[in-house]
Amino acid sequence: MDGLEEKYLISEIIEKPRRQENLAYYKLLKRANKSMLENVTNVRIARKRL
Repeated sequence: MDGLEEKYLISEIIEKPRRQENLAYYKLLKRANKSMLENVTNVRIARKRL
């Protein structure tokens, strides 16, 4: 992770876990990052319109 410039993209490079108890955390991380990226995109679009 130290070499990753955008740390928030960690969920994009980690492997999907095989164990069920770890899968729940993985899915939560993916959903949270998706939401954050959507919000960043919306802010960028709004700023371009100004």
